[in-house]
Amino acid sequence: MRRLAVLVAVPGLLVACGTTRTVTHTVTVTRTATVPSADQRIYGHIRGVTSSAGGYEVRFDPAWFLTGVTANAAAADDRGLTCEPTACPGVPDDNLVVDESNRTYIYLLPAGVRGTVLTTSSSGFEATTVTGSQLARIAGGTSALRLFEPLESGVWLTVHIDTIRSFAQQYMP
Repeated sequence: MRRLAVLVAVPGLLVACGTTRTVTHTVTVTRTATVPSADQRIYGHIRGVTSSAGGYEVRFDPAWFLTGVTANAAAADDRGLTCEPTACPGVPDDNLVVDESNRTYIYLLPAGVRGTVLTTSSSGFEATTVTGSQLARIAGGTSALRLFEPLESGVWLTVHIDTIRSFAQQYMP
């Protein structure tokens, strides 16, 4: 079967006659999907560590670690002061920890996960890398490590869904 095709182009006129054929051209467009991450970085206090299959269960009480205008405005509000957020008085040590409840949540801690705690050194303190099993001993009071300040200063956890990937003790002046 023969077909007659006419093609019109702008601004001029183009006429073509003859047979046509269908050509399929496939184009693959790669897009990165925007998927929310299951990773979180949370601040709070370790309330207990117990042994579990393949590692430990950490009882963790999350809190808000606020700095800057956010901390200043929250502290002013706590004291009943009215001020423009950028004009509120500064908080001591430039941070404010807000712990709205004492509820704890359980996160899994594989024994080999590494993180840092603050230990006493000749220059004051230093970040010392420890494993999950060492953190369990520190939290249980059976570690020989001398902490610069107790874990009560707070700990940052990097968590993937329900599993701790790393941890770091927070320095509190």
